[in-house]
Amino acid sequence: MRRLSLTSLLFIVLHTAQAQSFDDAKKSLVNYVKRMYTNSPFEGGKKIETEEFNVCAVAIPSAQSAGSKPLNVACTSARIAFGEPCVQFEHLGLETASNSVASDIFLCMPLSQYLKSAYEKKPFDGARIVQAPLKDVFISVVTLENAKYTSMPMRDRVAQVKAKQYANTMFNGSTITSDMIITTETTSTGASETTTTELLREQSMGFVDGMEQLTSFEAEAGKTTYIFYREMEGK
Repeated sequence: MRRLSLTSLLFIVLHTAQAQSFDDAKKSLVNYVKRMYTNSPFEGGKKIETEEFNVCAVAIPSAQSAGSKPLNVACTSARIAFGEPCVQFEHLGLETASNSVASDIFLCMPLSQYLKSAYEKKPFDGARIVQAPLKDVFISVVTLENAKYTSMPMRDRVAQVKAKQYANTMFNGSTITSDMIITTETTSTGASETTTTELLREQSMGFVDGMEQLTSFEAEAGKTTYIFYREMEGK
């Protein structure tokens, strides 16, 4: 049976004849996650893998989010559970489990998965700002031809150097334009380009050296794409 990933549900644009199929698949996913929580309660982030679905979910008990926005708590929990920032949060509602614990349930997508899917649809290199719910994320994307390097460590090192070069170019530029900003949330208010530029300037000291590799993959034969990142403060 074909596995339907969250990436597919959030990115594929279907024609009118396929729209009903998409809606049914999404409804099936939502109902499955809700049933799973009701029957087998969990707290925090959880990867759900079946023959049909491969998604990430987050359950935030009502008591835990008291005084805070459930989405903010979900972002932090997902970051801890999946080891990286997450985006595309979708609130499925407040569900009560068999143990009588009520939790806000969210679907979300790890940033590496989101960016790989975005890159495969429209390749790009260079520095970007990814607008996320809790903290925006600075990324630097580098694609290298494998044949030009005698070893993987050498290629990895070159990728790291180029990523810093891209980052420094953005830091030293005059402004950040709309094509440098990736909006991940359909309901995101988003910072203005001017505000984003100011935040970036404020964090420039030592920021580039603190970038980490998020992921690497081969989107094209014979080429490796690297994505480096660092979360921004001050949103």
